Amino acid sequence: MRTAGGSIARLSPALAARGRSEGIREQIQRVARQLFVQSGYDGLGVGAVARAARVSRSRVYALFPGRQALLAGVVDHDVDELVARMVPAARAQPDLDTMLTEGVSTFLDFVEERKGEYEVLFGLTGRLEPDVARLLQSLRDRLVDAYLLLFRPAVEAYGIKWPSEAEARLTAHAMMAMVEGAVQAWLAEATLPRGRLIQVLAAMIRRALVPLLAGARAEA
Repeated sequence: MRTAGGSIARLSPALAARGRSEGIREQIQRVARQLFVQSGYDGLGVGAVARAARVSRSRVYALFPGRQALLAGVVDHDVDELVARMVPAARAQPDLDTMLTEGVSTFLDFVEERKGEYEVLFGLTGRLEPDVARLLQSLRDRLVDAYLLLFRPAVEAYGIKWPSEAEARLTAHAMMAMVEGAVQAWLAEATLPRGRLIQVLAAMIRRALVPLLAGARAEA
Protein backbone atom coordinates (compact mmCIF):
# COMPACT_ATOMS: atom_id res chain seq x y z
CA MET A 1 0.00 0.00 0.00
CA ARG A 2 1.48 3.44 -0.96
CA THR A 3 1.52 6.35 1.46
CA ALA A 4 0.80 9.97 0.50
CA GLY A 5 4.52 10.50 -0.04
CA GLY A 6 4.74 7.65 -2.51
CA SER A 7 6.61 5.20 -0.31
CA ILE A 8 5.26 1.72 0.22
CA ALA A 9 3.72 1.07 3.63
CA ARG A 10 3.44 -2.46 4.95
CA LEU A 11 0.39 -3.74 6.73
CA SER A 12 1.02 -4.62 10.33
CA PRO A 13 1.26 -8.38 10.93
CA ALA A 14 -1.97 -8.27 12.97
CA LEU A 15 -3.86 -6.42 10.23
CA ALA A 16 -2.56 -8.72 7.52
CA ALA A 17 -3.49 -11.77 9.58
CA ARG A 18 -6.98 -10.39 10.15
CA GLY A 19 -7.41 -9.85 6.41
CA ARG A 20 -6.37 -13.44 5.69
CA SER A 21 -8.69 -14.73 8.40
CA GLU A 22 -11.65 -12.78 6.99
CA GLY A 23 -10.90 -14.10 3.51
CA ILE A 24 -10.81 -17.68 4.79
CA ARG A 25 -14.04 -17.12 6.73
CA GLU A 26 -15.80 -15.90 3.58
CA GLN A 27 -14.43 -18.84 1.60
CA ILE A 28 -15.68 -21.29 4.23
CA GLN A 29 -19.11 -19.64 4.27
CA ARG A 30 -19.40 -19.86 0.48
CA VAL A 31 -18.53 -23.55 0.55
CA ALA A 32 -20.88 -24.18 3.48
CA ARG A 33 -23.74 -22.57 1.56
CA GLN A 34 -23.06 -24.72 -1.50
CA LEU A 35 -22.90 -27.94 0.53
CA PHE A 36 -26.09 -27.05 2.39
CA VAL A 37 -27.94 -26.55 -0.89
CA GLN A 38 -26.52 -29.74 -2.42
CA SER A 39 -26.66 -32.11 0.55
CA GLY A 40 -28.88 -30.50 3.18
CA TYR A 41 -28.01 -30.15 6.83
CA ASP A 42 -26.68 -33.71 7.07
CA GLY A 43 -24.02 -32.93 4.48
CA LEU A 44 -22.83 -29.81 6.26
CA GLY A 45 -19.93 -31.21 8.28
CA VAL A 46 -16.63 -29.61 9.28
CA GLY A 47 -14.67 -32.27 7.39
CA ALA A 48 -16.68 -31.88 4.18
CA VAL A 49 -16.36 -28.10 4.30
CA ALA A 50 -12.62 -28.30 4.99
CA ARG A 51 -12.06 -30.59 2.00
CA ALA A 52 -14.17 -28.49 -0.37
CA ALA A 53 -12.66 -25.19 0.84
CA ARG A 54 -9.13 -26.67 0.81
CA VAL A 55 -8.33 -25.52 4.31
CA SER A 56 -7.41 -27.56 7.35
CA ARG A 57 -10.09 -29.11 9.50
CA SER A 58 -8.67 -27.36 12.55
CA ARG A 59 -8.95 -23.97 10.80
CA VAL A 60 -12.61 -24.55 9.98
CA TYR A 61 -13.30 -25.75 13.50
CA ALA A 62 -11.56 -22.72 15.02
CA LEU A 63 -13.94 -20.42 13.12
CA PHE A 64 -17.07 -22.60 13.08
CA PRO A 65 -17.04 -25.37 15.73
CA GLY A 66 -19.65 -27.66 14.21
CA ARG A 67 -22.30 -27.75 11.51
CA GLN A 68 -24.76 -25.61 13.47
CA ALA A 69 -22.12 -22.88 13.70
CA LEU A 70 -21.42 -23.27 9.96
CA LEU A 71 -25.07 -22.80 9.06
CA ALA A 72 -25.43 -19.98 11.59
CA GLY A 73 -22.54 -18.19 9.88
CA VAL A 74 -24.28 -18.49 6.51
CA VAL A 75 -27.65 -17.36 7.90
CA ASP A 76 -26.18 -14.41 9.83
CA HIS A 77 -24.33 -13.24 6.73
CA ASP A 78 -27.52 -13.46 4.67
CA VAL A 79 -29.58 -11.53 7.24
CA ASP A 80 -26.97 -8.78 7.33
CA GLU A 81 -27.00 -8.52 3.54
CA LEU A 82 -30.80 -8.56 3.26
CA VAL A 83 -31.21 -5.82 5.86
CA ALA A 84 -28.43 -3.78 4.24
CA ARG A 85 -30.32 -3.91 0.94
CA MET A 86 -33.85 -3.48 2.23
CA VAL A 87 -33.41 -0.57 4.63
CA PRO A 88 -32.11 2.03 2.14
CA ALA A 89 -34.44 0.78 -0.61
CA ALA A 90 -37.56 1.10 1.55
CA ARG A 91 -36.54 4.35 3.26
CA ALA A 92 -36.22 6.01 -0.13
CA GLN A 93 -39.97 5.56 -0.68
CA PRO A 94 -42.46 8.35 0.18
CA ASP A 95 -45.19 6.37 1.95
CA LEU A 96 -46.13 3.04 3.52
CA ASP A 97 -47.67 1.51 0.39
CA THR A 98 -44.62 2.09 -1.80
CA MET A 99 -42.34 1.02 1.07
CA LEU A 100 -44.19 -2.30 1.25
CA THR A 101 -43.92 -2.80 -2.51
CA GLU A 102 -40.21 -2.01 -2.51
CA GLY A 103 -39.62 -4.17 0.55
CA VAL A 104 -41.30 -7.20 -1.04
CA SER A 105 -39.43 -6.63 -4.30
CA THR A 106 -36.07 -6.46 -2.50
CA PHE A 107 -36.87 -9.60 -0.52
CA LEU A 108 -37.86 -11.47 -3.69
CA ASP A 109 -34.65 -10.37 -5.45
CA PHE A 110 -32.69 -11.75 -2.53
CA VAL A 111 -34.58 -15.06 -2.47
CA GLU A 112 -34.22 -15.61 -6.22
CA GLU A 113 -30.45 -15.18 -5.92
CA ARG A 114 -30.44 -17.92 -3.26
CA LYS A 115 -33.29 -20.07 -4.51
CA GLY A 116 -31.73 -23.42 -3.60
CA GLU A 117 -30.69 -22.29 -0.15
CA TYR A 118 -34.12 -20.75 0.53
CA GLU A 119 -35.98 -23.89 -0.52
CA VAL A 120 -33.87 -26.11 1.75
CA LEU A 121 -33.80 -23.71 4.70
CA PHE A 122 -37.52 -22.93 4.70
CA GLY A 123 -38.68 -26.34 3.47
CA LEU A 124 -38.72 -29.68 5.29
CA THR A 125 -35.24 -29.17 6.72
CA GLY A 126 -36.37 -26.08 8.59
CA ARG A 127 -39.34 -27.95 10.02
CA LEU A 128 -37.72 -31.30 10.85
CA GLU A 129 -34.21 -30.35 12.00
CA PRO A 130 -34.29 -28.80 15.50
CA ASP A 131 -30.95 -27.01 14.97
CA VAL A 132 -32.19 -25.43 11.74
CA ALA A 133 -35.54 -24.53 13.29
CA ARG A 134 -33.73 -22.66 16.08
CA LEU A 135 -31.62 -20.79 13.55
CA LEU A 136 -34.73 -19.85 11.59
CA GLN A 137 -36.34 -18.48 14.73
CA SER A 138 -33.24 -16.39 15.38
CA LEU A 139 -33.27 -15.21 11.75
CA ARG A 140 -36.92 -14.18 12.00
CA ASP A 141 -36.36 -12.36 15.29
CA ARG A 142 -33.54 -10.34 13.75
CA LEU A 143 -35.64 -9.47 10.72
CA VAL A 144 -38.54 -8.42 12.93
CA ASP A 145 -36.21 -6.06 14.79
CA ALA A 146 -35.17 -4.49 11.49
CA TYR A 147 -38.70 -4.31 10.05
CA LEU A 148 -40.19 -2.64 13.12
CA LEU A 149 -37.47 -0.01 13.14
CA LEU A 150 -37.86 0.54 9.40
CA PHE A 151 -41.65 0.74 9.11
CA ARG A 152 -42.59 2.44 12.38
CA PRO A 153 -42.11 6.01 11.05
CA ALA A 154 -44.30 5.27 8.02
CA VAL A 155 -47.05 3.75 10.18
CA GLU A 156 -46.95 6.66 12.62
CA ALA A 157 -47.12 9.07 9.68
CA TYR A 158 -50.75 7.95 9.36
CA GLY A 159 -51.36 9.51 12.78
CA ILE A 160 -51.62 6.08 14.37
CA LYS A 161 -50.53 5.17 17.87
CA TRP A 162 -47.82 2.51 17.68
CA PRO A 163 -49.02 -0.72 19.35
CA SER A 164 -47.33 -2.43 22.26
CA GLU A 165 -44.00 -4.15 21.61
CA ALA A 166 -45.63 -7.57 21.96
CA GLU A 167 -48.41 -6.76 19.49
CA ALA A 168 -46.04 -5.15 17.01
CA ARG A 169 -43.70 -8.15 17.04
CA LEU A 170 -46.56 -10.64 16.74
CA THR A 171 -47.94 -8.74 13.75
CA ALA A 172 -44.53 -8.62 12.07
CA HIS A 173 -44.02 -12.37 12.57
CA ALA A 174 -47.47 -13.03 11.07
CA MET A 175 -46.67 -10.90 8.00
CA MET A 176 -43.34 -12.70 7.54
CA ALA A 177 -44.99 -16.13 7.78
CA MET A 178 -47.52 -15.11 5.14
CA VAL A 179 -44.84 -13.89 2.75
CA GLU A 180 -42.64 -16.96 3.35
CA GLY A 181 -45.51 -19.31 2.53
CA ALA A 182 -46.49 -17.43 -0.61
CA VAL A 183 -42.91 -17.23 -1.87
CA GLN A 184 -42.37 -20.95 -1.23
CA ALA A 185 -45.48 -21.76 -3.28
CA TRP A 186 -44.41 -19.39 -6.06
CA LEU A 187 -40.91 -20.86 -6.24
CA ALA A 188 -42.42 -24.33 -6.58
CA GLU A 189 -44.76 -23.18 -9.36
CA ALA A 190 -44.64 -19.63 -10.70
CA THR A 191 -48.34 -19.28 -11.50
CA LEU A 192 -48.12 -15.47 -11.46
CA PRO A 193 -45.68 -13.12 -13.18
CA ARG A 194 -43.07 -11.80 -10.79
CA GLY A 195 -44.38 -8.23 -10.86
CA ARG A 196 -47.90 -9.38 -10.07
CA LEU A 197 -46.63 -11.50 -7.18
CA ILE A 198 -45.00 -8.42 -5.66
CA GLN A 199 -48.25 -6.45 -6.00
CA VAL A 200 -50.30 -9.24 -4.44
CA LEU A 201 -47.97 -9.71 -1.48
CA ALA A 202 -47.72 -5.98 -0.78
CA ALA A 203 -51.52 -5.70 -0.96
CA MET A 204 -51.95 -8.70 1.36
CA ILE A 205 -49.70 -7.09 3.96
CA ARG A 206 -51.51 -3.76 3.59
CA ARG A 207 -54.94 -5.38 3.99
CA ALA A 208 -53.75 -7.29 7.04
CA LEU A 209 -52.50 -4.06 8.59
CA VAL A 210 -55.66 -2.03 7.95
CA PRO A 211 -57.78 -3.54 10.79
CA LEU A 212 -54.85 -3.14 13.19
CA LEU A 213 -54.35 0.44 12.11
CA ALA A 214 -58.05 1.18 12.43
CA GLY A 215 -58.10 -0.34 15.90
CA ALA A 216 -55.10 1.72 16.93
CA ARG A 217 -56.84 4.88 15.67
CA ALA A 218 -59.93 4.07 17.71
CA GLU A 219 -57.85 3.61 20.87
CA ALA A 220 -55.75 6.74 20.31
